Amino acid sequence: GINAEYGEAVVSTQSTGEVIQTTFMDDLIFNGYFDTEETLNNMEPGESAADRFYGNLPEIIACSDRLCQRMEELYRDKVCIDTVAPIIEDFVRHEFQVYVSYCAHTSDQQDTLKLLREENENFSRFLKMVEKADMSKNLGSLLIQPMQRICRMPLLLGAVLKETLEDNEDLERLRAVHKEVCALVDSCNEEARKSDTRKHMADLEKRCDFTKIKSAMTSFTAKPERLIVKESQLIKLNVKGSKVSASKIYLWLFTDCAVIGIAIDPKQPDLITLTEHCPRQMITVTNSFAESLSKKKNIKKDLVFHLSMTTNPSATRGKHWIQCEDKKEVDSWMEVLKKKAPKVEDDDTEKIYEEWDTPRFVAMYPHGKSNTDDLELAVGDVCQVIRKYTDGWCYGIRERDEEKGWFPITFMKEIESEHKNYRDKIKKMAVVDKFVAASSSGQVDLFAMGTLEQARD
Repeated sequence: GINAEYGEAVVSTQSTGEVIQTTFMDDLIFNGYFDTEETLNNMEPGESAADRFYGNLPEIIACSDRLCQRMEELYRDKVCIDTVAPIIEDFVRHEFQVYVSYCAHTSDQQDTLKLLREENENFSRFLKMVEKADMSKNLGSLLIQPMQRICRMPLLLGAVLKETLEDNEDLERLRAVHKEVCALVDSCNEEARKSDTRKHMADLEKRCDFTKIKSAMTSFTAKPERLIVKESQLIKLNVKGSKVSASKIYLWLFTDCAVIGIAIDPKQPDLITLTEHCPRQMITVTNSFAESLSKKKNIKKDLVFHLSMTTNPSATRGKHWIQCEDKKEVDSWMEVLKKKAPKVEDDDTEKIYEEWDTPRFVAMYPHGKSNTDDLELAVGDVCQVIRKYTDGWCYGIRERDEEKGWFPITFMKEIESEHKNYRDKIKKMAVVDKFVAASSSGQVDLFAMGTLEQARD
């Protein structure tokens, strides 16, 4: 009977949608409680204030209704049913993506709800009236329930698996569906995390002065795909001859760059002046240690790493000795800062690119689908390559619709991208380094001089 109980548990989620829809959505929209000056000013063309607040909640409710109907039809008038796998499999693959979209909106949704409660008297009065009449009808709690419900799906399906006998012919299918449900929940949690991070970035940039790095960056949130990877307040060791001084800095590593900031005014420690910016591809980090630092008793070698944030190999600016609080923090920074070159598998047949550093290719010839996981391409389609194999096949994303799949690199031509630009720049820097090394040993020839001129160009 566990499968029937599972069906009943799924059907019970419908009540949340019914309460939101009948108690809040229609009344709030009809009475215009969302149409404040602030919400109207921030809306996209064709978007209503209610759309901005509820997001794709109507799609969630419709999806829930369809799932409940299917489950009710399955176990109606039955004590026990054979399996729920086909229904859940169908919904995970074709319906439940609406939950991922909804979870990406939950942080903004809760913030907007708080703002409306505080600043919109009519909105606040209406909610208090409803909540006083029925304590279970708290809008904030109800709005978060779709995410809570989808996160419980693996537990419910896990209970079904636990009661399924080993000789059941549908056991493997159930396990596969359970795995897909877990992956979907991971996606929901990841989108919610990204939403929280973007909000943190928006709050953070209000405290920052971008003047000194405005040629490279004027906002943390300008690129939708940009997220904070790691951030800390650290100690920068300033070495001048035999003297070493220390100063506090803020270091942020984003998906595409690194930024350093300092609090200049002691009276306003929350205001940060951003002093340096470097594309992530150009960052180098080592755990080497300056001889002048080793003589200082209060500096521990294993707590220091060297960070270079410069596109000019001969420059001294942008090269820093950074001290952390403990060895764990050092290792953590070293790990994320080194993560830039494409990963090469042990057998040297595959390159895996980071999502923030993918090469771009345009299709020169059409490519049809020979297999279900192939990516169909028309001439002119632009793709980002995620994986590249030595046999000529790539796995990537078609930019016009973000569809993923396999395609032959021989059908493609590389085009301009940040990956290509920085790859070329790194090659030129290597030429300059080689020239500097040769000149110091007196082994510079005419060919090397010509190569250097090319690198400078």
